[in-house]
Amino acid sequence: MKQLIIKHSIFLSLVLFTACTTPQYKSPSQNSALNKISNSTAQTDKGSLQSLLDSFIKDDWLPTFESDKESEVEEEEGFTLQKYVDKSSVYIKAHPSDYETSNVHRMEKMPVIGSKKRR
Repeated sequence: MKQLIIKHSIFLSLVLFTACTTPQYKSPSQNSALNKISNSTAQTDKGSLQSLLDSFIKDDWLPTFESDKESEVEEEEGFTLQKYVDKSSVYIKAHPSDYETSNVHRMEKMPVIGSKKRR
C-alpha cells in the first residue's frame, strides 16, 4: 500500500510539473480560432476625423505656405515645435477669423448644460 501511495504521488507530481512547463499559448497570428473571428484589425478606409484633417492640410494649410521658401529648407532640417508655432502664426495672419465664425461665438450659442430655465 505504501508503494502504491508513493507511485501515485510521483505520477501525479510528474503530470503536474510537465503540464506547467509546456506552454499552450500561441501568438495571435497563429491562433486559428481568433483568425476565424477576425482576420485583420487594420482598417482600410480612413475615418471621418482623418479625412477632415487631410482635407484641411491639402486645401488650407499647404496653400498658405506654397510661396514660402523657408518651409522647403525646414523639411530637410526636421520638425521642431518652434517652427510649428511660427507657421501657425503665419496661418492665423493669412486666415483671420471674425467673431461670427469663431469658436468662441459657437460655444456661446450652445445651450448651457445644467442651467435652470427662467420662466
